[in-house]
Amino acid sequence: MLMDVVPLRKLGVKLPRAYLPKPVRGHVSLTATPYGEKFLRQATVRGAYGKARPLLLPDLTRAFGARITEQGIIVCGFEIIDGEDFRQAWWCWPVLGEPDAPIGRPVLGSREWDSRPMAEA
Repeated sequence: MLMDVVPLRKLGVKLPRAYLPKPVRGHVSLTATPYGEKFLRQATVRGAYGKARPLLLPDLTRAFGARITEQGIIVCGFEIIDGEDFRQAWWCWPVLGEPDAPIGRPVLGSREWDSRPMAEA
């Protein structure tokens, strides 16, 4: 599903709202693959265009949908950076309209959408 995604942590540390990075737009998938008697759960954000569809954020392993509201979805898991596991959460919301529309985001605490760029908000 085409979504705008904001990582909420950096190297496992929760970022204050004022320091959240700009959203990344890409196709988000959450999959569960059989692995022995268990399932390997993984979340991926890939580029929206082209055949190669590059990876836009490090994959989340042991991923799960932690919260779903009118403001979007929180996907939690672990990202692996230089061989180390770090807790990570993504705030994701669907792209409304055309895929190349300006990136907007839900306004926290309301059902409204803010279409201003992240730097202006």
